[in-house]
Amino acid sequence: MSVGRRLEFLAKSEDTGLDRLMAVVAAVDARPPQEAAIVNAFDDLASCLPAGAGVEEVLAYVFGDLGFRGASTHYYSSSNSLIHRVLDRRIGIPLSLSVVAIEIARRAGVGLAAVGLPGHVVLTSHHPGETVSHEWFDPFDRGRRLERAECETILQRVRPASRLLPQHLEVMSSIDIVARTLENLRVACLRSGDVSQLAGVLELRASLPGAPFEFRVELSKTLAALGRYDAAASLRDELAALQPSRSHHHEAEAVRLRAHRN
Repeated sequence: MSVGRRLEFLAKSEDTGLDRLMAVVAAVDARPPQEAAIVNAFDDLASCLPAGAGVEEVLAYVFGDLGFRGASTHYYSSSNSLIHRVLDRRIGIPLSLSVVAIEIARRAGVGLAAVGLPGHVVLTSHHPGETVSHEWFDPFDRGRRLERAECETILQRVRPASRLLPQHLEVMSSIDIVARTLENLRVACLRSGDVSQLAGVLELRASLPGAPFEFRVELSKTLAALGRYDAAASLRDELAALQPSRSHHHEAEAVRLRAHRN
């Protein structure tokens, strides 16, 4: 099974943990980890968490005892989004650090979730059925508790003069987290010029439920840049069937790509 199909399969199950989803995402690395190794690593980290811990105890354990911290240099490096590297280095960006805390908390029966503020992801305590958060913690600042006004300040760094609205405080789904992780990796690949890894990232992004067709278009162009013209043309064939209004354009691109074989 390809990594794209594996991610698509896992994404359809509401019971799939972020550990397994992030392990599949990590398959884009040149030296990818085994899925079981990621699950076992989280099991080991959670095994030393004191019994009966609550949210703040979990955060103190992750960002204090275990020493996970925000990346102060090379913020946009893919190493800060690939979960096996984050676990190894104990350094990440707000989203990947949130994943670490959520998965360790889950093993202790503590509800944590991520809130995707524009430009910055924060953590919140979470109970089944809740969709909007009411308290927040900054994973990039060792789990420090945030006031609502501080969340609004974070928003205004990206969108000046904006007000914090209920939709900004909605809890992220697992698919939201995976999609945002892949977008972070996409940006990292574009900055570093790693076209090969970019192709893997785009394949996974295009495989997520509801993914816009633009990701398949970008993947086709990336595969062509790697000289994989047949695969790029096949994607255009798929797009021609999926987008009837642009079928002529995709068919012409498929013909052009296959001409490179001659």
